[in-house]
Amino acid sequence: IAMCGEDYVGGGPLPRIGNASRWGADQGVFPCTGTDNWIAIRLTGDADQQAFRAAMGIDFADRKALAALTSGNEKRELAYRLQAAGIEAFPVLNCDELPGDPHLRARDFFIDVEFGAGRVARFPGSPLRPLADPSGPSPNFDDHTAALLEEISRL
Repeated sequence: IAMCGEDYVGGGPLPRIGNASRWGADQGVFPCTGTDNWIAIRLTGDADQQAFRAAMGIDFADRKALAALTSGNEKRELAYRLQAAGIEAFPVLNCDELPGDPHLRARDFFIDVEFGAGRVARFPGSPLRPLADPSGPSPNFDDHTAALLEEISRL
């Protein structure tokens, strides 16, 4: 339901709109300098468009013009500049960039889990909190079978 709740709440399937937004004036992923570098931007109305114009120092008329404006900028620098102007913007990060991202690091997004013989695996975090502490070593095979079977037998 979290992924398609609008269909259920609204009483039927909504028309497909691709990357467009039912609420935003203009949004999408736009090219930046370098190979395969992108920025995600959402302008939700006139105020965002005015803030974007002021932050970029230029006007734009459509999505093609917006893409032309972003293509001459480094994605992180542009994202920070737009965020400072109150615009929803974030650099699109590849797998190598994610662990070093200051935003994710400040929120302890990645979790290092020891799993025996001094080996550590790095996992992405979640806004959901686990019932058990994920920072300790994982259990060995069959460590909890007896306790679980006993608990199940009482149900």
